[in-house]
Amino acid sequence: MFYIQFTHKVCSRTFVDEAGQMSLTNVMTTSRAAKNIILLGDPQQLEQPKKGAHPEGADISALEHILDGQQTMPEDKGLFLGTTWRLHPAITEFTSTLYYDGRLKSRDGLDVQKLEGGSPFVGSGLIHVSIDHYGNQSQSKEEVSTIV
Repeated sequence: MFYIQFTHKVCSRTFVDEAGQMSLTNVMTTSRAAKNIILLGDPQQLEQPKKGAHPEGADISALEHILDGQQTMPEDKGLFLGTTWRLHPAITEFTSTLYYDGRLKSRDGLDVQKLEGGSPFVGSGLIHVSIDHYGNQSQSKEEVSTIV
């Protein structure tokens, strides 16, 4: 999905929303009609949907191309928004370490988020629940049963 802001006969700017999901080829094609391209998105969340066969190097997204193997946007190439407004700090710390080079932080006040009640999921942070099952690739009745 992308949005183009038109000014006169040539676009002034092209905004590519979810640029981690839009192929480099499509962004480059769109860019021919713009003076500037602004890529928005997070390639650590959802990658480009795969359809068909592409020549080597053409199957990456525009953001993956710019990141060139790095997890987060380098300061000399763009802007990394390093504050989450939703995640408890315990979850942010795990996610930040695994996917964002330790650069992602929770905004102040999110440490008070917690679940209360009479379930095994009381508290905050990540909770691991082990479930015995085998061969479930697209669905798991065992997981559904445990969640219910």
